[in-house]
This record gives sequence, C-alpha cells and structure tokens, in this order.
Amino acid sequence: MDAIMNAISNALGNSHLATFIISMLPMLELKGGILFAKAQGLGSIESFILAFLGSSFVAFLLYLLLIPVFKLLKKIKFLEKFVGRVEDYINEKAQNAVKKQEAKQKKRKTSKVKIEWLAVFIFVAIPLPLTGVWMGTAIAVFLNMKVKHGAPAIILGNLVAGTITTIIGTIFADQADYILLGLFGVVVILTIAVILKLVINKKHKKKKTEVLEEPTLEENTVKE
Repeated sequence: MDAIMNAISNALGNSHLATFIISMLPMLELKGGILFAKAQGLGSIESFILAFLGSSFVAFLLYLLLIPVFKLLKKIKFLEKFVGRVEDYINEKAQNAVKKQEAKQKKRKTSKVKIEWLAVFIFVAIPLPLTGVWMGTAIAVFLNMKVKHGAPAIILGNLVAGTITTIIGTIFADQADYILLGLFGVVVILTIAVILKLVINKKHKKKKTEVLEEPTLEENTVKE
C-alpha cells in the first residue's frame, strides 16, 4: 500500500497535490483524501483542509456539468441504456433520502426545501463509501435543488464528514494506511454491487415488460 501511495505522490509531484486530487475522485473523495494524507505523514489540520477543498471544489463542477454530461453520454448508443439506469439509481437514492426526512418531520410543518436540504446534508455528513459529495451533489441536482440551497447542504455535510474522518484518522494514525486499504476494498465491493444491481434491475424490468405484453387467454380466444 505504501508503494501505491508513494507512486501517486511522485506522479503528481507532492503529497499536498496528491491529497487534493484524490479528494476529487468519486467514492474516495474527502474520506480517502484525509486518510491518504495522514498515511503520507501530513498533519491532521493540513490533511483536513486539503481534502475538504478538493472534495468541495468538485461539488461545484458536478452542479454545473452533471446533467449536460449525462445528456451527452446518452447520445452515445452503447452508453445510452447504462446512463439511463444510473439516472434511475440516483433518482431512487434521492427519493429515499427525502422520504426518510419526510417521515422524521411528519409532525412538524416543514417546507419541501428544508426537507430536501436536510436529506442532502445528512446523506453527505455520514462518512461512509457512496455517501459523499459526488452522490450528494447528484441527489441535489436530481431533486432540482437550487445551488443556493444545495451547495450549503453539501459543503456543511462535507465539513461534518471531514471532521469525523479526521478524528478517526488522528486516533488511529498508526493504522491509517490499513484503513485506507480497507476503504479501497469497500469501494471496489460497493462499485461491483451497484453495477450488478443496475444489471439485475434491467433484466427484471425486461422480464416484467415481456409478461405484461404476453396475450391473455381471453385475448387468444377472441383472436381464434
């Protein structure tokens, strides 16, 4: 693992730049950036600031480019169906996050904007794989949240997630490289799981469509 991290640092020039870049990558994001920096010997505050800036910067890029990029990819024939399933997956995540907050705010007269804000904030704030800035921003975009509402929820959630990760990284500083390796493993497993889910959902929908399109006994009798 040390060899891989040193190779990344050497390729990018230094540990500071490497931390910033790694924090921009999907799934690794702020959590991976902080653990990487700690494993490279950077201080807790320094690690947090670099990872926070990198992961927060990519959120604004996603807000501007996500929908246009999806539209562009859907014009490529062999990617069209896969991108459509990714959109369905993000929509499902967005609706589930909102439903959870709606259930919690049921007794209060909470506006839709606040419910969506809380849903995105909490989703990003939990420092787990697939719950970071990338998916949080995608959820905000698919909920049609304005930047003035979505961006603060994402940034504050990222701040909380970074604080929690920094505390964990400081307490277990000697095991930072092992934690990072574990994070890589979890990311790979979850990535495979998401892809399999998208493929299975496609087959299930196709089978359901075929069943619905099959003529009933009455229709066959009429035809005869």
